Amino acid sequence: MSKSSIFISDLKNLLTGYLSKTEVLTFFKDLLKSENKPELEIDQRIILDNSLTFTLQKLPQNKRLDFLISFVRFSRKRGKYQITKEVLLYVIRLCGNLKEYKLVKAEALTELSILYSNLADWKNSIQCLKRSQRLLSNTANNSKISINENLLATIYAEQGIFDKAITHFESAKNLTGSDKNNENAAMIDVNLGIIYSLTGKFDLSSNLLKSSLSKFENDKEKELIARTQHNLGMLHTHKEEYQKALRKFDKSILISEANRFTPLLSILYASKAFVYSEINQIENSINFTEKAFETANSINDILTIADIYKIRGMNFRKLKNYKLSKNQFQTSLRLNKDVECQLNSAETDHQFALLYIDLNNPEKAKQHLNRSLKFYLKSGMPYKAEKIRNIIDQI
Repeated sequence: MSKSSIFISDLKNLLTGYLSKTEVLTFFKDLLKSENKPELEIDQRIILDNSLTFTLQKLPQNKRLDFLISFVRFSRKRGKYQITKEVLLYVIRLCGNLKEYKLVKAEALTELSILYSNLADWKNSIQCLKRSQRLLSNTANNSKISINENLLATIYAEQGIFDKAITHFESAKNLTGSDKNNENAAMIDVNLGIIYSLTGKFDLSSNLLKSSLSKFENDKEKELIARTQHNLGMLHTHKEEYQKALRKFDKSILISEANRFTPLLSILYASKAFVYSEINQIENSINFTEKAFETANSINDILTIADIYKIRGMNFRKLKNYKLSKNQFQTSLRLNKDVECQLNSAETDHQFALLYIDLNNPEKAKQHLNRSLKFYLKSGMPYKAEKIRNIIDQI
């Protein structure tokens, strides 16, 4: 089955959860006829818009909001950010200040926060989470409050603010209560696993990621399986077990390409490009860098785009095109500064320093290495700090 046909098949499954199978099949048959082209050639925005309108017309009032939340999750996971935002803002307006819609509005704000976070718009993301938390504050819905705490922790982790991230992860975990087998508890473990991977606590990271993966596999949660396989690949990358990393990335890519998980694919292609650069397979790295850029640019994934420029800088350095390499690193640092991502800036500074070592400019190299070292020490990343110290000692 092609990627486009899986997209349509999954959308049909979503609609069938609210309408009869006959209604859904008739809708797609009529859409096909009206567009006068094969199903797989119809623009996905047209398919989503028409599916949304048709379903809302058919559903009774009391089922529409639940459908809209399910719809935006479907579209967001596939990188359809514009329609996701439009529908979420519509849901929030629809709910207004009506008490009976308080939980739905909180859920919509949480979804909007995830969307802003994917775009590295931390300010709007946190504002949406705070609004959601205020709506939930007088309820006993610890599960939804825990989800928000987990998301807030993830935002801090993305920026490399690990102390705040861990505080909120622990808060989220406490709110899950005795039910440690639910999906959110497993996601919290995944996120803690990512931080342990970054801070060199590799065994702890591996245990958490593998136990969560088992949970997601049992529940057949395809996107979460793909994300966790990617995180296991990143764990192997940090351990410099590059062949193992590539195998994990390939497993994740297989799932993500089949289901058109575009936001995850942009990260995966960049991760493979980085590993290929590290093992000096520059042609492969360039190919995956191009795929990563095309995918990330299509959804305005600034964090990944900044990372791609870092990898391009690494490749140009190894090809001894030092002028272009310098420009790529400078671009990466500029973008990371724009979105306040200290973690990615530290990684780019590390690679930028290697360029200046090649250019026999130890002073410039030390400037970048010291900036990187300062962040790693502040953030509790001793194994990364040790690598930087070793480079400094050798200059």
